[in-house]
Formats: sequence, C-alpha cells, structure tokens
Amino acid sequence: MTAPETLIDEILDAAQELAQQKGYAGFSFQDVAAQAQRSLGEIEQRYKTKEELMAAVFHRYNREFFAALAEVVEANGSPVERLDGFMALVRDTLVVEDRMCLCGMMMAEVALLPAGIRQQTRNFTDTAIAWLSDQWELLGKSNPADLAVTTLARLEGGMLLSRVSGDVKHLDLVIADIRADAS
Repeated sequence: MTAPETLIDEILDAAQELAQQKGYAGFSFQDVAAQAQRSLGEIEQRYKTKEELMAAVFHRYNREFFAALAEVVEANGSPVERLDGFMALVRDTLVVEDRMCLCGMMMAEVALLPAGIRQQTRNFTDTAIAWLSDQWELLGKSNPADLAVTTLARLEGGMLLSRVSGDVKHLDLVIADIRADAS
C-alpha cells in the first residue's frame, strides 16, 4: 500500500468509527484528525467537506459489506445459513467492534443528513433489503420483500436496544426470532 493510500485508509477508518459510534452530527474533521493521529490539514487536503468524506466512507463500507455478503453466499448453500451469515455480520459489528452499523446510524439521523448521504443510506438499505428478500424468497416464504424490510428493521432496532442497555441480549433475541421465522 502506498503512503497516500495508507493515509486515506487511516482517515476513512477514523471517520467510519466515529460515524458508527456517534453518528454524522457527532463528529468533526478535528475529531477525525485526532482519531487518525493526523493533522487537520491532512484531512482537509483530501476531503473538502464532511459530506465528501462520508461519501468516501460509505463507498468503502458498501464495497466491504457486500463483499462479505458475497463470501457468506459462497460459503453457505442454504438461505437459512446465509441469513445467519448476514446476522453474524451485524452482531459482530456491535459485539466485536462496539459500533452500530453505519447505515443504522445514518437512518437514525436521516433528517440531519445532506442529500447525498441520505441517498447513500437509501442505496445501502435498498441493496440490503433486496439481498434479504432473495433469501426469504428462496425459503419459499410469502411476502419476501416485507420479510426483508422487517428483518432489517428488527436487526437495527435490536442493535439500538443492545447498545442502550449495554447488553447484547436484545439483539440476540431478535436474531433468535428471525431464525425461527426462517425455519
């Protein structure tokens, strides 16, 4: 990795972590510089606005998340196993990384977001719902699109409740319910 790519990755890592922990409104370029242990000038040289920075974060997040889902599909033959893989990605974000998923944090702040970031949030949500809908359809469930919407909503809500309470049991209850629905 070249030096500029390393710097950009450090900036994006810091911005993503802050966005997943505090939301879009909860951080500034100064916070990103401190988190990345870089100067404010290095951040401002590469990203002129917070929206531009978040667009880059979202682009990378989408690429990485959906690449991870492609690995889930490759490794798991059944739709139930694929749903488990999706839910494991969500759970690991909360438990291992101590963060909300980026999309969930942006959904919570949608009224505050610039139009471009709102659209990125919609795009991610639409793609996740389409993927989930495919799995429910493969399971032969009626209304797979509706099940996909409620699956994502339940997972995001479970993450929020678990984060507020400091106990992953809320998310685990949601995951258990979704698994039961898939059976």
